[in-house]
Amino acid sequence: MAILALHHVCPGMIWGINRLTPGQLRRFLHAALEAGVSFVTLSGSLRSSGLQTGGTRAVLTFDDGYASVERWALPVLQEFGVVATVFVLPFYSGAFNTWDVNWFGQRVRHLDWRQIGRLQDAGWEIGSHGLSHRDLSLLDPTACETELSLSRRLIQRRIGAPVHSVAYPFGNASVETLEAAERVGYRSGVVLSRTLGGGHSVLNLTRIGVYGFDTPAVFVQKCLGKNRVFYHFIQRCIDICSDGTVLVKQRVPEIRRKGL
Repeated sequence: MAILALHHVCPGMIWGINRLTPGQLRRFLHAALEAGVSFVTLSGSLRSSGLQTGGTRAVLTFDDGYASVERWALPVLQEFGVVATVFVLPFYSGAFNTWDVNWFGQRVRHLDWRQIGRLQDAGWEIGSHGLSHRDLSLLDPTACETELSLSRRLIQRRIGAPVHSVAYPFGNASVETLEAAERVGYRSGVVLSRTLGGGHSVLNLTRIGVYGFDTPAVFVQKCLGKNRVFYHFIQRCIDICSDGTVLVKQRVPEIRRKGL
C-alpha cells in the first residue's frame, strides 16, 4: 500500500518543489486510474487491508492543510471520485504559515474551519498535523504530548468526528513521539522517509512525496510502489533539506531563549 504526501495545489507561483498545478494533479490522477490504481483515506486503507504492500490501492495525504487544497485540489479529486486525507494545524486555522521560512516574503494561508468542513463533507479524512508545526521529536515529553493531545481534541470539537491519524511535522518522530501519539488516542501516524525500527508500525508509516518535477509516469510508479528504493532515497535527501526550516524556526530560537 503506497502512501503519498502532497502539499500545495494551485495555479500560481509558489517557491519550492512542493507545488502542483491543478492540471498536473488532474493528469496524475487520470494516469493512475488508467493504470488501475484506486485511492482510499489513510484510516480506510488500514481498515480494509492492514499494512499490506503492493497491490493497486494508494493513499493521498496532504500535509500542512493549506487553503489551496480545498480551493484547487478538492474539485480535481471530485472529478475522478477520489478522496484523500488532509492533516491540519488548529493553531494556524485560516492564518498564514509563519511557522515556515517564507522565502522572499511569500506567505500561504491555511485552511479555515469552514473549508475543512467542506473537505469532510466530500468524504475526506481529517487528521492532525500537530498544533503549531513544531518538530515533535525535539520537544520534551510533556510538550510533545500536549501538542498531540490538544490538536486532536480541538479538531474533533470543530468537525464533530473522531480524529484517528496524525502526520508528524517535517516527517520527524522519535520513539517518545510515537508513544505519546498512542497514549492520546491516535490509531495511525505517518512520517516521510525516516522510520523507526521496532514496534508502533501503524504509528510510523513511511510515505513518498509528490513534487512539481514528477511526471504522470513517475506518479503511477509511486502509487504502485515501483522503484521504491530509489524514490525513498530521493525522499530522504529532500527530508534532510527540510531540516533547515527546523534549524531556523525552532532550534536557533530555542538556543537564544536559553541564552546559549
